[in-house]
Amino acid sequence: MNTIDKTQPNEIEKDLAYTAELSVHEAQAVTIITSEDYTFASQLLIEHKKRIKAIKDYWDQPKSAAKLAHQALCDKEKAMLAPFTQAETIIKGAMVIYQRKVDDERRLAEREARRIQQEEAERLMAKSIQAEESGDTTRANVLMA
Repeated sequence: MNTIDKTQPNEIEKDLAYTAELSVHEAQAVTIITSEDYTFASQLLIEHKKRIKAIKDYWDQPKSAAKLAHQALCDKEKAMLAPFTQAETIIKGAMVIYQRKVDDERRLAEREARRIQQEEAERLMAKSIQAEESGDTTRANVLMA
């Protein structure tokens, strides 16, 4: 199979580039005053459309090959990344489990601290009431502070 190196301009590309420049000069020279001028301009457009098609046809195969190559590279990259993506998911899952455990332990400790604080407040309240009932208002006030 004979492949054409599309990275360096070859004779076909040089010819297409030349005709592209020529097309611009031809278009700039067009003035339509008569029906013959209009017909000439129509023929010129037909020729330009043919040149455009030739350029698109010329680049069609290398663009398709590049697209396939790009897709193949993306597929290989995805395959190589898959184990790391899976590992990341596993690690993040373990981290979430640990964080939940830590949060649960923290909430439990906070709940226990509130319970102990409540019991201490109730104990001091009971002593304060007992001190007040026995007539020791000073001690009752100190216990309530």
